[in-house]
Amino acid sequence: MSPRPDEQERSELFSGKVPVILEPYSKAEANYGAVTQSRLPFFRERILQLINESGKEPSSIRFLDIGASSGYMVQAASEAGVQAEGIEPSASGVAAARERGITLMLGTAENLPYADNTFDIVHSHHVFEHVADPMKAAQEAYRVLKPGGLVLIEVPNQFGNIRFWRDVLFNRVHQRKRDIRSIHHLSFFSRKAMHKLLSQAGFSSIHILSKYTLTPRGLQVIPGYLTMLLGLFYLGGERVIGKGHRH
Repeated sequence: MSPRPDEQERSELFSGKVPVILEPYSKAEANYGAVTQSRLPFFRERILQLINESGKEPSSIRFLDIGASSGYMVQAASEAGVQAEGIEPSASGVAAARERGITLMLGTAENLPYADNTFDIVHSHHVFEHVADPMKAAQEAYRVLKPGGLVLIEVPNQFGNIRFWRDVLFNRVHQRKRDIRSIHHLSFFSRKAMHKLLSQAGFSSIHILSKYTLTPRGLQVIPGYLTMLLGLFYLGGERVIGKGHRH
């Protein structure tokens, strides 16, 4: 995002005040606590996938959720028998988690308060588009992982996805209305950018997945699936998932 809000302006934004620098982007804020609550079934599926991919017994896995919001991914991991921890920069998110019996660390992705080689899995779901320095956050994720540990970072593919360019081609939705979405987003990712982020942070065995938010229905089934097929080779869907391992 340019111009980019500074630290004070970001603090104002997360406290509910829209700074002057962001007013041109509209006031499209989001209740992230409510959003993550709705994702609990998805988080339960994801942690089982991550456990399977790790090849370890759940009870032996130390798991960190970066940008834990109000703790629903930590809850899902704990339910699965994993030693789960989370870090969240929002005091309101930490407080909401505490009310449900979940303890989160208050802190930022760029300065993780954990020792080197601590976790088997580091997870971050729609967080890296919010942080001030995604590269520093990725390097921190690498640092706190054990050798051989797994990282999974998911972000929106807001400007590069195939459906976006299809809509631009047919003049269906105004570009800003379609894809700015939230003034909380400071960085915008593509599949290529996610691969570069993980590679430069030091990760190996990098695998980039592209996912679609909506399944075509009704009269949109045939053109929708044709668009998704094209997206396998060009630009991808609305979500980018990056996986990698520490050496």
